[in-house]
Amino acid sequence: MELRRDKIIKIISIAGIAAIVLLPLILSVFLAFKLMDIAKAEGEMSARIEELSEKLEAIEKKGMSEGISVISTDKDTQMASSGGDGENAAVRETASRYDTGGSAEGKKVYITFDDGPSVYTGEILDILKKYNAKATFFVCGTGEESEGLKQYYKRIVDEGHTIGMHSYSHVYSDLYYSAESFEYDLDKIRNLIYNETGVATPFYRFPGGSGNTVSTQDMSVFIPILYAGGIEYYDWNVYPGDASREQHTAEEIVSNTLKGVDKVDTAVIVLHDTGAKKSTVDALPEILEGLRERDCNILPFDEDTPVIHQYELSEDE
Repeated sequence: MELRRDKIIKIISIAGIAAIVLLPLILSVFLAFKLMDIAKAEGEMSARIEELSEKLEAIEKKGMSEGISVISTDKDTQMASSGGDGENAAVRETASRYDTGGSAEGKKVYITFDDGPSVYTGEILDILKKYNAKATFFVCGTGEESEGLKQYYKRIVDEGHTIGMHSYSHVYSDLYYSAESFEYDLDKIRNLIYNETGVATPFYRFPGGSGNTVSTQDMSVFIPILYAGGIEYYDWNVYPGDASREQHTAEEIVSNTLKGVDKVDTAVIVLHDTGAKKSTVDALPEILEGLRERDCNILPFDEDTPVIHQYELSEDE
C-alpha cells in the first residue's frame, strides 16, 4: 500500500510539474493567435475606413459638383433628375430676393456653410454683411470646450440668414448607428437651435450628404424620421472642394465655385465653416464679387428653395 501511494504521489507530482511547464506555453500560443486575429481585424478595419473615405470624397467631387439630382419641393411628386450635366429639373421660382447686385431675372445662387459655428463664423458673417448677401448655415452642436461659439446661432438669425441642422455631433459612427441614435441626435440639435434662436428650423443637411457611403445603415432608415418631424433634407450641386483631404488654396476654391455655378441653372454651393478652413474665408469675398459680376441673386434658404437630393426614397419606402 505504501509503495502504491508513493507511486500515485509521484504521478501527481509529475503531472503538476508538466502542467506548470506547459500551461504558459499553451497560453503563449493562444495569445499569439489572438494577437494575430486582432492585428488582422485592425488591418481590415483600417482598409475599410480608407475605402469609405475615398468613396465619400469621390461622391463629393462628382455628385456634389455636378448635381446628382434636383427635384421639386412637392414631396408627393418628387422625381430625381440624375443627369451629370448640371441641368436642374422642376426648379421652383423663389419670391424673395436680396440686393446683391443681381437682377430679378438673374441666376439664383444659394451659398451654404456646413459644420459651424467656428472661430471663423464671425468673420464670414462680417464679409456677408459687407456685400449685403444672405446665406444658409447648417450648424452642429457645440461642446463645453466651445461654449463661446453659441452666440453665433442667434447672430446668424438676427442678421437675416437661414439656420439649418447639420446634426449635433457630426460623428458618423454615432449618428448613423441606428434610427434611434439618429433621432436622438436630431432632437439635440433641433432643441439647441430653438433654445438659442427661437427658430424651429425645417432645414437639414446630412453629414456627408444623403448620398454618403459612410453610414452603415441605408439612408432610407433616417429620411422618414425627418419627414415625420416636418423637416426636409438638402444636398448641393456646386462643390468647391474645400472639404477634401487635399488642401485647396483660396484661388482654387474661387475658381471651382464659379465654374460650378456656371454649369447649373440654379446653384446650391456647399462651403465649410470650421477652424481648419481659413482658405474658405479668404475665398469668400472674391466668390461674392464673381457672383455679382454674373448678375446672380444670392439667396438664403426658404420654403421655396429647390430641393436637391443625392439619395431619393423609392416609392415603396
